[in-house]
Amino acid sequence: MPELTNEQLRRQDEVDGAIHGLFQELLGNPIGDPVPWEIEKIAHVRDAIQSAFNMTEEECFHFYPWIDDSTGSAEAIDGDHATALRDAGMGVDEDHHPATPEEY
Repeated sequence: MPELTNEQLRRQDEVDGAIHGLFQELLGNPIGDPVPWEIEKIAHVRDAIQSAFNMTEEECFHFYPWIDDSTGSAEAIDGDHATALRDAGMGVDEDHHPATPEEY
């Protein structure tokens, strides 16, 4: 089974942690209760960032690496494959995201 490299996993941690930190900064309540870690909400913001900046599949991969389920590869997919995925209505698979920081 293919696995992400330690560098790719660190990048995922960095992106997810930065988004969660933003949630905490903007939404933390006045008595200081932490905002819960909810990977679904983090993934939604991550996907919105990719969409807002019109990232190509390759740019998305460098922003947040993932395992390409169609090839079993953790490498950036080439332009033809990215176009085929986009034409088929397929994009980044949210099932690859860990549910909690402990699952990294």
